[in-house]
Amino acid sequence: MTVTDAPAVPGRELADRWAITELTAEFGLRVDTHEWDRLVQLLAPTVVIDYSRLHGKDPITTDPAGVVGTWRGVLENLKVTQHLITGQVIELSGDTAKCTANLVAAHHLPNDSGAPDWTLGGRYEFALERAEDRWLITAVVLFPLWATGNRTIMQLAGSRNTTR
Repeated sequence: MTVTDAPAVPGRELADRWAITELTAEFGLRVDTHEWDRLVQLLAPTVVIDYSRLHGKDPITTDPAGVVGTWRGVLENLKVTQHLITGQVIELSGDTAKCTANLVAAHHLPNDSGAPDWTLGGRYEFALERAEDRWLITAVVLFPLWATGNRTIMQLAGSRNTTR
């Protein structure tokens, strides 16, 4: 399809696509900067987190505080993380949407048991709903495609009882 063949996009649809792209990019940024209060503002009152393809555990349905509580205990004990979320492809359906995006997530923790880095590549599939004048994430599903490095650093970080 060429630019001249592309269908016209109404203003609201274009605004929705921009807002969802921004929201999903901000999701990764707030995780990396540990801005948990800002992260919870991106999530619906009930959210599904499905990392079952990564670790074999069942998806969880929780509230934004539950998401933060689960992630904070691991991610704040890593030296640094960087979640790059890009290439968002968005399907709009009224007040709901699906966004599939590429992900590269780098994790760093110097340690005595191996390499300090673990990097995961894959896709996120976000489900979203419109809430008044903004979009909120209702589900995050991770589809891992590749990984490199020392995955054990995630367990090491999770077993620490302090956050940095």
